[in-house]
Amino acid sequence: MHQISLDKISARTKVTLKQASGFTLMEAIIGCVVLSVLLVASVPSLQDLFEKLKMRSLANEVTNIVMMAKTEAVFKRHPVWLHFVQKTNSAIYQGGWVFSLQNNNATVDYTTSKHGAIYYLNGERFKNISVFSTLNFHKIKFDQVHGKPMGVARSFTFYIDPARGLKVNLHNITGRVRVCGINIANQGNSDKYYYGYPEC
Repeated sequence: MHQISLDKISARTKVTLKQASGFTLMEAIIGCVVLSVLLVASVPSLQDLFEKLKMRSLANEVTNIVMMAKTEAVFKRHPVWLHFVQKTNSAIYQGGWVFSLQNNNATVDYTTSKHGAIYYLNGERFKNISVFSTLNFHKIKFDQVHGKPMGVARSFTFYIDPARGLKVNLHNITGRVRVCGINIANQGNSDKYYYGYPEC
C-alpha cells in the first residue's frame, strides 16, 4: 500500500478544494445587491410589457367579434346584433362588461347575455381596463347583404392610462374595422404610436 502525504497534493487539487467551499459572505451580499438593483430596474419595463399585451389582446378580441358578426350575417343571410352590456358603470374598470353576439334584436342584460349567444366575450379577463362605446350605443345591427354595421359609425374605446387608449372604429359605409390609438386625457403622450397602433 502506498501512503500519500498531504504535502504531495498538487496545486490544482488545492485550487479545486478552495473553489468547492462556496461563496464568502461578502460575495453573497454583493450578489444580492446587484440582483435587487436589476429587478427594481426591470419592473417598469415588465409592467409596460404586460399592459401592452393586455391592451393588444383586447383590441384583437373586439376586432375578431366584429369580424365574426359581419361573417355570420352574410353567411346566414340574416342580420345579427352585437350587444355591449355593462354590469354597472362603476364595475366597468373591474371587467364588469360583456360583448354578446346574438341572432335576434331582443334586449339582453349582464346576466342573460350568454344565453343563445353566437359568441360571448366576458371582461373578467381584462380587469383594470376601462371600456366604453361612443354615443352610448350598446347594440349594433349587422346587415345580411354586406355585413356592414347599420346606422352611424360606431366605436369602442378602452384604456388603462387615459393618455394611451385604443379605439376600435366600425365604419358604416365601407364596413371597415380599424384599430388606432387615442389620447383621451389630451396630455402626456408625445408618442404617435399606442401599443404598436398608429394615432387616430
